[in-house]
Amino acid sequence: MYYRSSSDFKGKALSQRETAEIREIVQLRIQYLLVLIEENARASAAEAGQEPYPNMFRRRGDQKVEHHVIHLAERELTQLTRTLIWLDSERAGLCIACAAAIPIERIKAIPTNRICDECNQIQNGDL
Repeated sequence: MYYRSSSDFKGKALSQRETAEIREIVQLRIQYLLVLIEENARASAAEAGQEPYPNMFRRRGDQKVEHHVIHLAERELTQLTRTLIWLDSERAGLCIACAAAIPIERIKAIPTNRICDECNQIQNGDL
C-alpha cells in the first residue's frame, strides 16, 4: 500500500542533512556502476573482435559473465534512480508499504531498500 498524503505517514521523513548524505552515497554508487558497465562492455567488445588490441589473457566465456555483470549493474542503476526520486519526495525515509520511519543506518547500508525492517520480514515470510 502506498500512502498518498503526508497525514497518512506514521514516521518522520529524512532531514535535509540525511537526505544529502544518502544522495551522495547513491551518486557515488551510480558513478561506480557506470564505470563497471563501461569496462565490461569494452572487454566484451574486445572478445568479440571489435577492439584493435584484445586482451590475450582473458579466458573464453568471459563475455557471458561480462554481459551478466552489465545486466545486474543496469538493474541496480534503475533502482538507484528510483531511490533518487524517492529522496526528492515527501516520503523520503518512510517505508513505502506502511509509512513507518526507516532507520537512517539501514538506508545508508542499502539505499535501494525503501521498506522498513518489519515489512521486509513480512515480505520474506519471516513473521
